[in-house]
Amino acid sequence: MLSREASFDKQVMNELIEEKLLELLRQRDYRPQNKSELSRALELESKDRPLLRACLKRLEEVGTVLKAKKGRYVLQESSAQTLVGIFRKRPRGGELIVAKSEGAGPKVAVKRLPIAQGHEDTALEGDRVMIRLRRPAEGAPAWLKHLPKDKQEKLRQRFQEEPPRLEGEVINVLERSSRKLVGTLTAGEGWVTLAPDDDQLPKRIDLPGASLEGAMSGHKALARIDSWESLGQSPQGTLLKVLGRPDAPGVDVLAIIHKHGLPTEFPEAVSRVAEAIVGDISEDALAGREDWREAEVLTIDPFDARDFDDAIAVKALEDGGWELAVHIADVSHYVTPGSVLDREAERRGNSVYLVDRVLPMLPEALSNGICSLRPDEDRLTFCAIMTFDANGNRLAARFAPAVICSQQRLTYEEAYDRLKGRGPDDTITACLQRAWKLASLLRKRRVASGSLDLDFPETKVILNEAGKPREIRVVENDESHQLIEECMLAANEAVAETILKAATPSLYRVHEDPDPEKLLEFRESASRHGFQVGDLTHRANLQRLLKAMRGHPSEYVLKLGLLKSMKRAAYHADSLGHYGLAKVHYTHFTSPIRRYTDLVVHRILRRLLVKEDQTPTPSYGEMSELGQHLSRTERLAAEAEQDTKRLKVMEYFERRSRDVPPPRFEVVVTEVSRMGLFVEMLGFATRGLIRMADLPGEGHYRYDARQLCVSTKKGKTYQVGDQFEAVLFRVEQKRGHLDLRPLE
Repeated sequence: MLSREASFDKQVMNELIEEKLLELLRQRDYRPQNKSELSRALELESKDRPLLRACLKRLEEVGTVLKAKKGRYVLQESSAQTLVGIFRKRPRGGELIVAKSEGAGPKVAVKRLPIAQGHEDTALEGDRVMIRLRRPAEGAPAWLKHLPKDKQEKLRQRFQEEPPRLEGEVINVLERSSRKLVGTLTAGEGWVTLAPDDDQLPKRIDLPGASLEGAMSGHKALARIDSWESLGQSPQGTLLKVLGRPDAPGVDVLAIIHKHGLPTEFPEAVSRVAEAIVGDISEDALAGREDWREAEVLTIDPFDARDFDDAIAVKALEDGGWELAVHIADVSHYVTPGSVLDREAERRGNSVYLVDRVLPMLPEALSNGICSLRPDEDRLTFCAIMTFDANGNRLAARFAPAVICSQQRLTYEEAYDRLKGRGPDDTITACLQRAWKLASLLRKRRVASGSLDLDFPETKVILNEAGKPREIRVVENDESHQLIEECMLAANEAVAETILKAATPSLYRVHEDPDPEKLLEFRESASRHGFQVGDLTHRANLQRLLKAMRGHPSEYVLKLGLLKSMKRAAYHADSLGHYGLAKVHYTHFTSPIRRYTDLVVHRILRRLLVKEDQTPTPSYGEMSELGQHLSRTERLAAEAEQDTKRLKVMEYFERRSRDVPPPRFEVVVTEVSRMGLFVEMLGFATRGLIRMADLPGEGHYRYDARQLCVSTKKGKTYQVGDQFEAVLFRVEQKRGHLDLRPLE
């Protein structure tokens, strides 16, 4: 019997309870027990039971004990088939991310383990969970029946041929994520709930004790889930912040920011350090730098850019070759490893460019101030100077810290006009013309080596002062964009090769070869659209297909399908090549203001140039972990950017749908399905849907999968490539649907 003696202090009692508890749990004949049963088994007095609860919680947090079904406890080591890791939600189930081996589970060589649908229990995105390993039942999974019949048959055969993979089943949530959730408040007499915007979350979160402070039902708010005992109960949470009315300016975008867990403000210490950096460049900072202040250096950026992190200078050589200098903002001069600025930049990973604001990686005092290569102002740069022969072959590359004074800041539109002879005939235009001659050579060589044309027109949503969309502008990838793109690609490749030769740990931009099976699926899709398709595992065939698709009504759909069949580009500690660009070695060097990867690469390159630099360099293992982190922050940023753009595009068309008379748009059919016609709204780079029920004329429309058309018995036919006027009559903002109807 355990009883409290007067001489026992709390610490001694804690240790004694833990010792006896673990002894009990290790007994061969032990059967899982809950807190009350354990308390009786240990013969604890009622006043010592809080110590048992605290002990169980502590052991559970470190993974020593496991809280199994119905609140019964067992030793984690008693279950030889368990793993601990971070849970990631997926469309069907989820997956466990095991960064490091935890606890006494099995020695399983796995970094990602699928969690079968229906076996996630109460796990949420980002939670630290314990799972039990299991083998799925043989045969095809239940979710297969929801797919089209042709895909069902193909996958069913695969499941029969391949042995079932190991899966996981969540048996305990060890630690809840600190993730903030956005949703809509509902308040009643003495109670408040939140309905999350994310469909993958529980439909309702109870917020006991929440103080609305003037808010009301229907307002957007921010909350956190604290506990969720079982699927049969609603989670309990805490109200963190009321964002405001859904229609208040900026609230819609703010909701997306919080949904993705993006930071909105810099810590005070970070802002204070950034603002203390002096704007004038000292003589000490200029020591050892090449002086390019008199050279014809210029920047070309989007019309709405505020941070300019790259500039170029191109000189024609007497032998017909070229010298290209790519100047990049020397952020590493101001942001030192381990500083508060550095830690915050690493945490953020990158800047996030939303439709109405920028969430910068660095405070504006740096990103838009001393680091931005603004015209007519001295700025510190890290320069890549490359020489090319008359055919565009790179002959040499060197790197140096420099100082510049940009002579001109051009938008892409201004640069394009000058390249087409519609601008002033001055030295800046001459510099642009030289740069394009070199860039066009580099582009031709890249295409000849197998680079793929996967560019899409960019859609920019222009907002008014109230944050409402007033215009949708399509930005084409014209010569002005291609000029800068080729210069940056050349610099990134030269840096990657230099660092690789030095055999020092670094980060590389990697785009691995696609899965041949997925390319085969894409090949079948392209064939259905009428294209002659060869073996797409041969790059030349893929290039020919992309060229044939150019300008075709299905170009957007097919390019999107091709991208989905490929692996996503990411950051790795190994140089594994870039499939899309056809580069053997490639990294990111040209945007350190907005990408932490580039800042890391700058530091590595500086160490190679300055031998006495003793700044510690991360190890290979640390680089590998950093690459995973930066790949994740990049994905989060891309998702948030697309979400805000999609939101404002829908808002724009929702407003237009109320016009009288209804607005007409020129559309082209890009895809035909049983649902109807998918069309592109020309001039807006936006897709809409004409449902079968909204097609004009009499008679039932039949879908023909082989001919990619729908038709009636009377001969009325719609097929891919048809172009006509349509009326926008319905917008479903939440689902992102634009419904149109052809004009009779």
